[in-house]
Amino acid sequence: MARDMTALFDPRSVAVVGASDDPAKYGHAVAAQALRAPGRRPVHLVNRRGGTVLGRTAATSLGELGEPLDLVVISVPGAGFETAVDDALACGAKAIVAITTGFAEAGPAGLARQRAVAERVRAAGAVLVDPNCPGVADNTTELYLASDRSTPALSPAAPSRTPERSPRRPTWSPPPAGTRAWNSSVRHGR
Repeated sequence: MARDMTALFDPRSVAVVGASDDPAKYGHAVAAQALRAPGRRPVHLVNRRGGTVLGRTAATSLGELGEPLDLVVISVPGAGFETAVDDALACGAKAIVAITTGFAEAGPAGLARQRAVAERVRAAGAVLVDPNCPGVADNTTELYLASDRSTPALSPAAPSRTPERSPRRPTWSPPPAGTRAWNSSVRHGR
């Protein structure tokens, strides 16, 4: 069964759960990349402490945003991941990118948890890029949701650019060394 992947590759809105000012955290790199295409789409930063992240006000939860979201990137420790997925689905997320650990790579119990999360997402009609994913990037839609080492660098003053490619193909960033992506492809209801 084919699914519409627009929310994953050209979302109308994006939220980064786990956004951080700490450069050592993946939520920092993803949030910084998400902000690279100002004006292309609303980008919401979510940090459970609130305050500011990268100079922007951060919501303490997805529910605080009060609007539907197309794509939610969840970059939180495994213990809080399932709750964040449920929150994203409650906000109407059509796509979720999971950047966490403690699932299939951790053994049979982790695999069972991962399958249960994937089933909840699928049942809600959304798509999931599985845990241990380094993020996604699509230069044709100016979607940069991966570490800044994995996506092409543009200075803040540089005009946005869209490479000429036909047919349009998304650009995936490779997994960082040392990670094992259980399934780096997008789940298509299989």
